[in-house]
Amino acid sequence: MKNKISDFRILLLFFLTTFILSWLLWIPSALNSNRMNTDGTFLFLGIFANFMPFFSAFVITGIFYGKSGIRKLLKKGFRMEFNNQILFFIFGLPLTIAFVGYIFSLFFNQNLYSDFLTNPLSVFPTFFILFFTGGAIGEEFGWRGFALEKLQKKFNAFNSSLILGILTSLWCLPLFFVMGTVQYYVPIWEFIILTMTISLIYTWIYNNSKGSVLATILYHNMISLTAWMFPFWKIAIGRYIVFLLNLVIVLYLVKVYGYKKLVKNES
Repeated sequence: MKNKISDFRILLLFFLTTFILSWLLWIPSALNSNRMNTDGTFLFLGIFANFMPFFSAFVITGIFYGKSGIRKLLKKGFRMEFNNQILFFIFGLPLTIAFVGYIFSLFFNQNLYSDFLTNPLSVFPTFFILFFTGGAIGEEFGWRGFALEKLQKKFNAFNSSLILGILTSLWCLPLFFVMGTVQYYVPIWEFIILTMTISLIYTWIYNNSKGSVLATILYHNMISLTAWMFPFWKIAIGRYIVFLLNLVIVLYLVKVYGYKKLVKNES
């Protein structure tokens, strides 16, 4: 059946659905962290909140775009058209930036603990644990595979990235009240600005890998992994250094690739 609802309205429905479902799953953990005892079943269900962008993207795609739309979205998760520059941005950039941020953090807290430095071999199981449970798969099919694709039909790549960065930051709002999360340690305004900046790098990776969700999944996972390896985010100076380094990268990408599409053929 031909879809008569505009892509933009479908996109709004996606965000509304994702926010409602994720927040319903996260709120019990936030209440529990603030001395309001919550049933263990609800706390357990909170671990699935990260998968609501994935769930919403596929359900809404199926409703409005049918089986062909689902196949198209799914194929993005297996697209492997990466050049060496993209591979560096995926694997080398998060590692370098997190390490530099951590080094600066040590000047202010020499006892800043790192599980990775205590047990380096733990990086291998942690990579796969984060890959399947840390939000990379659960989020990227929704944020980049579904939402970014539609935002760029209405706005340029730069504005689409900023919009998506703001929305994904606000999506995380309940986590700022959950003890043990990264967001619990970071002021909301800092998190929003950093997420908006990194969102532009996500867009560059996505657009220059011919719409590969796999590329953004790997990049997302590396950000999570390196933040675990080098917990710069626990110290303000570490967060500021990481933001500045990401900002420099973004300015470079905008200058070289252009703000309209952030792709190689626009300079």
